[in-house]
Amino acid sequence: MRGLSYRLYDICERNGRAEEAQVWNMLAREWPAIEAESLRLEAEQRDEIPELDLQGGE
Repeated sequence: MRGLSYRLYDICERNGRAEEAQVWNMLAREWPAIEAESLRLEAEQRDEIPELDLQGGE
């Protein structure tokens, strides 16, 4: 996603769409933080889900 954002930024810059280019540039810059937060939330969610005892033990 980060690479795509930079590519879209370049395309916008070349076509004189500076305002739109800024949006893609911001997304590319913030992508590592977005990805890290996503992984953190995923891990947090995984920790909150109780495991099922499928072997019938108590």
